[in-house]
Amino acid sequence: MGPRAAARLADGWEASFVTPGWLHDRCDEVAGMLADAGRAPGSLRVSVELDAVLADSFHAAAASLARFHERRGLHASHVVARAVLAGDPTTVAEGIARYAAAGATDLTLGFADFPDTRMLTLFTERVLPQLARSDRC
Repeated sequence: MGPRAAARLADGWEASFVTPGWLHDRCDEVAGMLADAGRAPGSLRVSVELDAVLADSFHAAAASLARFHERRGLHASHVVARAVLAGDPTTVAEGIARYAAAGATDLTLGFADFPDTRMLTLFTERVLPQLARSDRC
């Protein structure tokens, strides 16, 4: 369902593998669509699906990100590559803050090391506490 139909009919809208800038622009458009449909601002949840590459340090995350790009056959300029949340826990939390500021109410994350759970564990132990303190997505 596209954003226009979601603004008229749905409780939520999802965008996949987009940058915060792209999301911000669409959310501005969707706000107008909600008004046109007679709906209140903020009445539509906005979910974003992203890949996440997380490690204890920025350098380890950079190495994991390079492996992720190689496995996926992605050049750094590819739209999916530009939308990856990558880095150490603080960097990833800051990335989430950018999506929240752009209008995201929810995130769906695919961790690059799946089916391993190291990145997920690091996320729950070191990123989620930062988000809980800041009311981010």
